[in-house]
Parts: sequence; structure tokens; C-alpha cells
Amino acid sequence: MASLIPQVHKLIYGNWATSVTYTFAELGIADCFNGERRFVDYLAEQTGTATEMLERFLRCAANLDLIETDHDDGYVLSPLGDLLRSDHP
Repeated sequence: MASLIPQVHKLIYGNWATSVTYTFAELGIADCFNGERRFVDYLAEQTGTATEMLERFLRCAANLDLIETDHDDGYVLSPLGDLLRSDHP
């Protein structure tokens, strides 16, 4: 029974990962970094989103390794997230 739990998690959260990745790309969040460390206020302004909601979303994106957080609540684009830039080949 315990070996089935990872399968159930995969079924439940598989769509979640796809939705977060799609939204990250659709909002153009990767494009906002330009190689710089960014804070949620800046990203919210650039994407036209509510700061509080975006902050929650960014935690999800960090769990998928699209971005990385630092000790000062800043974010940097990860190598994986860099693939979602609109100008990436």
C-alpha cells in the first residue's frame, strides 16, 4: 500500500506542475529577470499581477526549480527557468 502513495501524488500533482510551468511562461516571468536578482514587488509590477498572489505562485515555481530564493526574499532565475525566456532559442 505504501508504494502506491507516490503514484497517487504523481496523479494529483502532475497537473499542478504543468499549470505552474505554463503560467510562469505565459506571464513572462523569466523575461523579467535579465540576469538580475528580483523581488516580488518588481515582478508583480512587470507582470501586472497582485503581489500577494504572485508571492504564493513564486513559491510554487521555486518548488519546481524554475527560480531560486535567497535569504533576503529575493529571487533569481534558475537554469531551468532560463529555458522559459521568450528569447531562448
